[in-house]
Amino acid sequence: PFKPSKEFPLPIASILNDHLGGGSYSVLFRRIRHEKNLAYQVGTELTTFGHWNVLNVSAVVARGKVFESMEQIVQETGRLQQQGLPVADFEAARSRVLNSFDILEDSPQILSNFLARSEPLPGVGMVATPNAHRQALRSISIDQVNRMCRLFFHPSRRVVALMGPVDGMQLFKVQR
Repeated sequence: PFKPSKEFPLPIASILNDHLGGGSYSVLFRRIRHEKNLAYQVGTELTTFGHWNVLNVSAVVARGKVFESMEQIVQETGRLQQQGLPVADFEAARSRVLNSFDILEDSPQILSNFLARSEPLPGVGMVATPNAHRQALRSISIDQVNRMCRLFFHPSRRVVALMGPVDGMQLFKVQR
């Protein structure tokens, strides 16, 4: 899904990215790879593109498991859209994202890459520092995140792209 960054702020996008597919602790990894054994890899990637934040979900699956994997992804994003993020999951994701900024400042090379890709702050023209991002993350509430879940994960915003060979029955299921 795409959303203008002022409507889907980076701190909220970062928390949802971490929760949904940010690593082996994420909901999609646990459910799709570990519990259901449907995918070789599953995760999310957050990309900032101009004034847009893009949250991309990707999975590498065996041919016969495409539909079932997609169902699990749709089910989890649907759960987020309908129920929102539980408070404990919100706190854990926010904590992991905050910790990533500590790691960022420990490496001059990583920090310079971060600053080179950062957007200027609106009205100021300066790039947001890791500390500014930390402050923004700390100011985000669970209500703001859940409001965004209702809007962002709405089924009408979903875009699905399949790459690679898919057998006819799997494709038929995906199309409906």
